Amino acid sequence: MVDRHLPAELDLLQSRGSTAAKPGSLAALHEKRKETLSQFWTPDWLSKFIWQTLTPAFSEDLRYSLLDNSIGSASMFLFADPEKFHLFGFDADGTLIDEVVNILEKSEYRFDVLHAQMENVELEQFSAALINPPFSIPLASPFLKPYPGITHYGKHGPDTSAVSHEYALAQALSHCDIVAAVVPQSTKDVITQNEEFNVRLRAVFELPSDTFKNENVKAVKTDLLIFGRKLTGIKASVPEGIRVKPCWPAGSLIN
Repeated sequence: MVDRHLPAELDLLQSRGSTAAKPGSLAALHEKRKETLSQFWTPDWLSKFIWQTLTPAFSEDLRYSLLDNSIGSASMFLFADPEKFHLFGFDADGTLIDEVVNILEKSEYRFDVLHAQMENVELEQFSAALINPPFSIPLASPFLKPYPGITHYGKHGPDTSAVSHEYALAQALSHCDIVAAVVPQSTKDVITQNEEFNVRLRAVFELPSDTFKNENVKAVKTDLLIFGRKLTGIKASVPEGIRVKPCWPAGSLIN
């Protein structure tokens, strides 16, 4: 059983996507994504399912660090016990981040939450990542970390272009022992082409098409992907539960 711990005041924050008018044409879709930052909150029932799935990976007597590289209203951390988890996150929406920080400062959580874009940060290691990244936003930056099949040739040269949800997932996998990611269904096809990431895939849950109905999205095809650590030696040939190592980085977000 998991219990909610985040302040209820966070529920009052609305995503840009939930309040935006729908694009009138395909031509307007790209501009609408830029306007909304493809920002849609994770529903409570899905966050709870993720926590029910991952909770056995965490020991009762240890503390862990959690990452969300598009934290939004922090809904992925809804069921994180402040006595066990230190929250790390960042988001491109600076106004939203100010509101989230103001609310969390009144809570019992230890946290580091910043206004930053995923393509421009340097990260250390975290115990786990729970992410619902923005979908299909083009990223272009000379600071992108190269990931085979994820980053591509862009205006700044090789490996300087990517798609937001693919890059967010690759970033999380590179810096966390376990990852739970809500992504478009096409993402798993990209992951299977990357051996380093594919061997860590533990489960794929196909989500209902109306998962984001409360966010003004009538239907979208999404999956919940669960990843564990890469195993070596004899451990790689036997069934496993998801394992996670405690991790307690200091100063893990560098703009």
